[in-house]
Amino acid sequence: MESFSPRELQKTSLSAGTPPGGESYGYGDARQSARRIFAGGIGYKNARALAHRAIHSIQRGANYLNLSVSRQSRARKRLLRELLLIRHAKSAWSDTSLTDRDRPLNERGKRDAPFMGSLLRFRGMQPDRMVSSPARRARKTARLIAWEVGYDKDAIVIAEQIYLGGRRAIVELVQALNDEDERVYVIGHNPDLSEAASCLTGESLGEMPTCGIAAIEFTVDSWAHVMEGTGRLKFFDYPKRHLTP
Repeated sequence: MESFSPRELQKTSLSAGTPPGGESYGYGDARQSARRIFAGGIGYKNARALAHRAIHSIQRGANYLNLSVSRQSRARKRLLRELLLIRHAKSAWSDTSLTDRDRPLNERGKRDAPFMGSLLRFRGMQPDRMVSSPARRARKTARLIAWEVGYDKDAIVIAEQIYLGGRRAIVELVQALNDEDERVYVIGHNPDLSEAASCLTGESLGEMPTCGIAAIEFTVDSWAHVMEGTGRLKFFDYPKRHLTP
């Protein structure tokens, strides 16, 4: 994984991280996703059924709005900037010898991250850039989601300021993003992510659950113009809406 300062973020290109296949939104591999997400007593058939159910629910919403995949793609071109704030998946606390920074994901976290990545891929929301906290649990969450959305895991940017940097650090990181990157994932921690989401949208989202995703749209021509209250919450999703603990 690469590590950059906010200034370097603006200068780096994304050729290594462009999802293969470009704007390819088809979802024909729920079977593969099911293999990766079943854990903690959820069998393969049940996991596959849960994936299909969640995907079908999203598809019905798109059909209701009369948005075909191609129309969703065209609609994205009219949106200037899109930010996805993603809290790391569920982590393990069993090894008390580990520092907070070194805590890994537990089994539920390893199930939830790829599942949410599958839903993002189905929505056609592949990233132009992924930026993660240096904490182990955040980096692992980022890598699992990257695999699902077709993003090169080695192109994930590690930003030190996301770890315990506070809400302001996240907002400043967003303002320093490269304008060539229209859709960016930021993977980090509470309370900073929840506070940043509320700050940017003007909406109170409460505490973001583990592996929760707040997708925010900005009608600005540069990330530098992102300010408090200028974002519109596109959706707020998290694993417990689709999977049992």
